[in-house]
Amino acid sequence: MKKTLLALALTLSFAGPAFAGDCSIESVQQKALDVATELQSFAQKDPARFQEITQEMQTEAAKLQTTGNVQELCDYYDKVLDEIRA
Repeated sequence: MKKTLLALALTLSFAGPAFAGDCSIESVQQKALDVATELQSFAQKDPARFQEITQEMQTEAAKLQTTGNVQELCDYYDKVLDEIRA
């Protein structure tokens, strides 16, 4: 679980320089870390939903990385954070 989250955060932070847009690379990296941190707590509360979210994130993050749109990635992380905080 932690390895998956760490791998996702690292993948996005290394892919960051390929992105351009209104949302900064630093914002994307911080949001990725925030999501990873909050998902660790969320995993304790709802393990089944945690699995679903991480699978969705892997698919969606891969798509967003290929577009090169940092703003879309920031928006996606905000959406995930809202979902796990609700």
